Amino acid sequence: MTELNTGTFTVGELQNKITISGVTKADPGVVTTSAAHGLIAGDSFDITDVVGMTQLNGNSFKVGTVPSTTTFNLQNGNGINIDTSDYTTFVSGTLTGPDQHFQLQDSTGTDLNTSSFGTFSGSTGTVTKLNNPLLNTSTDNYPSCVTFFEQRLVFANTNNNPQTLWFSQSGDYENFTEGTDSDDAMNFTIASNKVNAIRYLAASRSLLVGTVGAEFLVTGSDSVNGLSPTNINIRKQSAYGAANKDAISVGNLVLFLHRAKRKIRELTYNYDSDNYIAPDLTVLADHVTESLVNEFAYQQEPASILWVARTDGVLAGLTYQRTENVIAWHRHIIGGYADTGKTTISKSLAFTVPGDATVNLTNDTIAINSHGLSTGDVVSYYAEANAIGGLSQGIFYFIIRADANTVKLALTSTDATAGTAVDLDFIPTTSSTHYLYQGVNIRTNTFYSTSHGFGDDQQIYYSPGVTANAFTGVSSNQTYYMSTINENQFQLNNTLRSPYSTNTGVSIGTVSTTATTHNWLTHAKVKSIATIPTENAEDELYMVVERYINGATVNYVEYLTPFDYGNNQDDGFFVDSGLTYSGDKTKTISGLHHLEGETINVLSNGATHTDEEVVAGNITLDAFGETVHAGYNYQSILQTMRIESGSQDGTAQGKIKRIHGVTVRLNNTLGCEIGPDLENMEIIPFRDSSMPMAASIPLFTGDKDAEFRDDYNKEGFVFVRQKQPLPLTVTALFPRLNTFDG
Repeated sequence: MTELNTGTFTVGELQNKITISGVTKADPGVVTTSAAHGLIAGDSFDITDVVGMTQLNGNSFKVGTVPSTTTFNLQNGNGINIDTSDYTTFVSGTLTGPDQHFQLQDSTGTDLNTSSFGTFSGSTGTVTKLNNPLLNTSTDNYPSCVTFFEQRLVFANTNNNPQTLWFSQSGDYENFTEGTDSDDAMNFTIASNKVNAIRYLAASRSLLVGTVGAEFLVTGSDSVNGLSPTNINIRKQSAYGAANKDAISVGNLVLFLHRAKRKIRELTYNYDSDNYIAPDLTVLADHVTESLVNEFAYQQEPASILWVARTDGVLAGLTYQRTENVIAWHRHIIGGYADTGKTTISKSLAFTVPGDATVNLTNDTIAINSHGLSTGDVVSYYAEANAIGGLSQGIFYFIIRADANTVKLALTSTDATAGTAVDLDFIPTTSSTHYLYQGVNIRTNTFYSTSHGFGDDQQIYYSPGVTANAFTGVSSNQTYYMSTINENQFQLNNTLRSPYSTNTGVSIGTVSTTATTHNWLTHAKVKSIATIPTENAEDELYMVVERYINGATVNYVEYLTPFDYGNNQDDGFFVDSGLTYSGDKTKTISGLHHLEGETINVLSNGATHTDEEVVAGNITLDAFGETVHAGYNYQSILQTMRIESGSQDGTAQGKIKRIHGVTVRLNNTLGCEIGPDLENMEIIPFRDSSMPMAASIPLFTGDKDAEFRDDYNKEGFVFVRQKQPLPLTVTALFPRLNTFDG
C-alpha cells in the first residue's frame, strides 16, 4: 500500500449506472443492457436493485466474454462463469461500475483546487514546484523521504544525493530558496565514513534520521533557537541501521525495522548516556520474525498493537504499551489457503513378477504395458513380496523410457538423462504383484515435489487436482505440518513435532492408476497492511490477503472486526473473509461468491453449525437462522512457558514434574480445549443439564476446572485452544502439579 506522506486526502468515487434489460437462465448467464455498456473482459461491477433473479442482488461480478456492445457473459469475482440455469426469472436491475474520475479533498472534506499545485505522477512521484535544482533537474532523482519539522517541509535521499536533507523556508513549504536568514531554506549532507542512504525521517522534539548504517539526531547548535542555516547540528546516536521502510512514531518513541528485516527496534532517549538508544523489541521472541518483516503498521486503539506482515504471509502483532512495560508478540494464521505453486504428480503402475517378459536382467528393463512415463519422471518401487534383486523400496528412482511399454530405473536424474540404469540381478521365482508409484513412496510415506522449498513444521494443506483420484490417508481442508527430508522430498505430520509427541506422521494409502496432479497449499498470505484511524472506539487494520479459491489465486482487501463486540456471542465475528446475515429467519445464506467451492465455518444464532460448502455463492443451513456469520475457520492456540512451581531444594526447572489438573479463569468465553500438547486436548464443557437444548449457550465468566492428562516430563507446558468460531479470553491459568527432587 502506498502512502502520500505530505498531506491528507480522501477519494470520492463516482459511479456509472446502467439499466439491465435481461439476464438469461443459462450456463453461463448472459447479461443484456439497455444501452452500450462499454465494458471489456475482466472488468468488475456490481448488480443492484434486482427484481426477479434476486440471487444476483447486491453482489460483485466480473465481465466474461463480450459478444456485443450490449451483452456479456457473467462471471463471479474469481473469473469463473456463473450458471444461472436454476435462478429465478430476471425482471429488472441495475449495473453499477466504477468511473475512473476522482475528486481530491482535504482532511476537512473540502474539495481541493489543484491548479496551483505541482505536477504529481503516480509512477515516479515527481515534485515539480521546487526551487532547489538538486531535487528536480534530472529524471529519477527525487526524494524518497519526507516529513514536517519546525514549520519546514523536509526532504531526503535522492539517487544522486542519498545522504542529503533539504529543508524548505520556514512556513513556506514550496520554497526551497537558500540563504543565510533564519527562515531561509537549507540543505545538509550527513558526513560519515561510508555511504549511509537515509531511510526515514521522524519528527519529535528533534528530527530523527534513520540511515542504512546508523541513526542520527538533527538539532540546533544551541537549545534555545530553532533550526536555521547558521544553527544546525547532526550527531550520530547508534549504529544499527534501518531497512527501506518508513519508521512509526508511537507516543514519544520511534519504532523502526532493522536493516536485516528481522528485528523491530525502539529509538528512545536514554538519560544515563544522554543519547538515543535502539533496543531490540524481538529479543524475547525472535522466532516470531525469523522469516523477516515485509511491512508494519500501528493500531493505537484499542490495545496499542504494532502489526507486522511477514515475508511468508503470516500476520504478527506486537502489543506495545511502553508505560506499562508490556512488549508481547503474537502470531495470526489467517484462515483460507494460498497456492505454493508446488505439486506432486502421481499414479500407480502394477505388474506381475516373475516372467522374463516382465523383467529382463540382461537389459535391466521392466515391461509395463502403456506405462505413460517419460525419462526423468520420479517413481518408487514397491513389492508385496519377493522383491526384484537390485532394487530398494525405500528410495526414489528416475525413469529411463525405453519405449511405450518398457522402462529402466536410474538412481539420479543425471543417470536417467545419460541412460545409466540400475543393475537388476535377480528375478523372484514366486509370483507376486509389484508396483511403481510415481511421485510418492508408500513404504516411507514420502512425497516428491521438485525444489519444494518447504521448512520443518510449516503448515501445509493438500488439494487433490481431481477429487476422485485423491490420495487416501490425506484429507483436504486439514492442517498438516511439514517434515522435510531434502529439497525434493517431505513427509506430513498431524501435529507440530515435540520431544514428547507420539505422532508418527501421515500414512499414504491408495494411489490412483490415473496420472493426477496434486496441489500443495499453505495458509492464506497477508501481502500488505495499513491502519486507518476512525472516530469510533477502535482503529481499523486493513489487509491485502492472497488466497487460492476455486482453482485460482485471488487477492482480497479485508479488515479486522472490532475487538469489543459486546457481551452476546451472536455478535462475535470469529471467522476470516466472512459475511454476516441479519434479518428474517432463513436457511439459505447468499452472497458468498468470493468463497465459491470452499468449505467454511458457520455460527448461527450464537451456536456452532456444521461446516458448509459454498455452491453458487450460497450455503444451506440445517435450521433457520436470524444472525449468521460464515467464513473461514482459524484456530487460536496459547502455549505457556515452562512451568516454574519451585521445589524442596530450589527451582523446578530441569526436574521431572507432572501437572494433574488446571483451573482456567475465563472472561466472556464459550468453547475451550486444554492439554499438555495438541494431540491430547480435553474439551471443557459449558452446557449443563439446566440449559434448554434448543437455545445457544450463554457466554461464561469465571473459573473452570479441567482434567489434565499429562505425563511425567521436565517441561510442564499447558496448551489452550479454540477451534470454533466463538470467543475465548483466558485471564489466568492455575496448574496443580508435583515436582520430583533428585
